[in-house]
Amino acid sequence: MTSVGEVLISIYPEYAAAIFRGEKTVELRRRIPGLKSGTKMWIYATRPVGAILGYAFVGDVSKGPPNIMWEIFGDRAAVGREKFDSYFSEADVAVCITLTGISEGRPLSADGFKTVRSGFHPPQLFTRLSEKESNFLSQNVFPQDLSMTI
Repeated sequence: MTSVGEVLISIYPEYAAAIFRGEKTVELRRRIPGLKSGTKMWIYATRPVGAILGYAFVGDVSKGPPNIMWEIFGDRAAVGREKFDSYFSEADVAVCITLTGISEGRPLSADGFKTVRSGFHPPQLFTRLSEKESNFLSQNVFPQDLSMTI
């Protein structure tokens, strides 16, 4: 595991797909996650997909008033202004996580991940991974490292 660690983050399937198509390079959050530049984020697509699909690295974490964050990051978030405004309607701060080194692998179901983390439930924000869990994901989502990097 690297010094900044690895995490697993839950993302709606349509946004996970947009990340792996290269259309979404900024992840939006209402809460400020404790993520540092260089953190490897494994991407779990929520149901109905229910699988870990690949990863991206955190490039930067920016925060500010939603209207300013829209001006800076809106074109990279894969959402329209109306949906952005709705998502941040009750928030004073918008958090924008820039994604780099995006790689899509072979989907690993939540049940498959339970073999290394029993009782696994997809996180609301994110969950930190142990070295054993990170290695398991690397071996099972990227067998023989046949990844497709964007």
